[in-house]
Amino acid sequence: MNDSARPWLAHLHAAIPGCSEYRTILDHAVRDTLVDASDLPLLRALAEVASLVLDADDLQRPLRPLFPGASRELGQFDPATLDLLKSVAADMPADLRARIRDVLWISRRGAELGGTRLMISDYCDAAEALAKGAVSSWDQPRSRFRRAASVAASMRWTEGLASARDRIRAFMRGAEWNAGVRVHAAELVAQWEKADAAEAAQIAEALAEAAVAAIGAEPASWDWPRYVLEVAADARRRSGDAADAQRLRLRRAELFLLHERWLEGREGVSPVTRASVLEWALTAYRDAGAPSEIVDPVHARLREVQRETIASMKPFRGPSIDLTDCANEAIQHVRGRSFAEAVRALVTVGVPPTVASLRKRAREARDQYPLSFIIPRRHMDRDGRTVATTIGTTGEPADDELEPAMFEHARVHQQVLVRGSINPARQQILTEHPGRRHEWVGFLRECPLVDPRRRQTVAIGLAAGLHGDLITSASVLAPQLEHLIRTLVASTGAVTSVFDTADGVQREAALGSMLRRPELAAMITENLVFDLRGLLDDPAGANIRNRVAHGLLDDDELMSGEALYLWFSTLRLVVLVSRVERPRGSVAADQDEEDEGT
Repeated sequence: MNDSARPWLAHLHAAIPGCSEYRTILDHAVRDTLVDASDLPLLRALAEVASLVLDADDLQRPLRPLFPGASRELGQFDPATLDLLKSVAADMPADLRARIRDVLWISRRGAELGGTRLMISDYCDAAEALAKGAVSSWDQPRSRFRRAASVAASMRWTEGLASARDRIRAFMRGAEWNAGVRVHAAELVAQWEKADAAEAAQIAEALAEAAVAAIGAEPASWDWPRYVLEVAADARRRSGDAADAQRLRLRRAELFLLHERWLEGREGVSPVTRASVLEWALTAYRDAGAPSEIVDPVHARLREVQRETIASMKPFRGPSIDLTDCANEAIQHVRGRSFAEAVRALVTVGVPPTVASLRKRAREARDQYPLSFIIPRRHMDRDGRTVATTIGTTGEPADDELEPAMFEHARVHQQVLVRGSINPARQQILTEHPGRRHEWVGFLRECPLVDPRRRQTVAIGLAAGLHGDLITSASVLAPQLEHLIRTLVASTGAVTSVFDTADGVQREAALGSMLRRPELAAMITENLVFDLRGLLDDPAGANIRNRVAHGLLDDDELMSGEALYLWFSTLRLVVLVSRVERPRGSVAADQDEEDEGT
């Protein structure tokens, strides 16, 4: 192929190595009016090949389009285009040449055996060219070497595999290469034989100590030595040296502590950042099997910084909402009724939002404030502890990825209902009726969901909530509401326990799994189930069942709107479920029959 007749080819050979650079040159050439029209099919095909993303770790789909739908998948290259690419492969720079031969090998299902052997060598050449050039990412040479080795192994081409491995070892050993390339080479070498792993560990550890010694003023410089120590520790493990592997993991964990101390004295660094580093330190120490005398002080330090985090946060107050009309309507709804009628009317003043409306609001919020969904988020309790995390996403979020935002919206809705409807109605009932425990016991006799053996307990919780004693109400009703949910699921014939085959012990299934059972949604609607999930079990919601059960709420939190909504949710479930089938012969079923006869 004549470079002078095709200037774009000369530009390819003169460019910084790498298909990302080649794609830009080829895209410009396609739009160049001076380019020979007969070259356009070739240029378009080359541009599509250069735009393919190489994922050497994915053996099933190592090459895929950068923009799905905008360019061809591998199976969509027609035979004529493949023949055209094959005819020019030898004239292309190494990275594009390797990519063309890879496309040919995958598209023709290994028929291009001779070209595939050349492709393995081309990928190694491309890795060296990328390592010598001004590469922006250390993993570019690594991905080429890994692809070369995996293809050779899949072909069972011993000579080619040995050649690729020798070139990777040369990178690892070569002091002339930058540390990033050597470490990634060591990471690959460690996965082979024990002797290879031992050599890789020795080289990686020396590079790690050099990186630690070179830590400078930039925060990013802490990440690199920790990564290299992780590579060295894994290599030691693969070589069979467990003691040295643990030593290196402990050294890596120590760097997190040093990083936090370094951050402490830096201007403009918030306690939130320091707490995140200490969380990583704690995780690293535990993963390394550190003893409690090392782990406990780190945990204590984390709690100290978390308290600083809460102290540093400034309160935010949004616009006020006038709920006067809602309150008056709720009062009128329960006024002048008998106790039982008023209680039944109360449960209809608070309707949870639909799951569809919550999902719509979450998507609208994502469109309006995209950064809040791209950046990972932490949910903290009032002591600064991280109780949940939300992973950021740049693409169109799936329904389950929207759930944290949906629970947040539902939580706000719950608080509005409490202040605007539930509490005013509760107070009105209390002005007209004593609402003592024995009245609740009588009321619960008409509610089949409540086990007769639990009526006194549930009545204590409901009476306390009506009188505003939310500490007692929440403490009693949180576990009882969980039991009511299990009763509902069991009434459908579903099994609510799990059997541990290891020790033969039968345990109750977790509340979270109960709330996700389709049988429950079929009985009380998915909207009410989602409301209960956020209230009781999900860290992005109120999570009040778990917080009560583990003693995480203080007096103020137990006297909150969330505790009153727990009281209301228990009452709502008790009232709305009109029939529950219990297994014949059960104690509860027998007690029901006795009650009917009295």
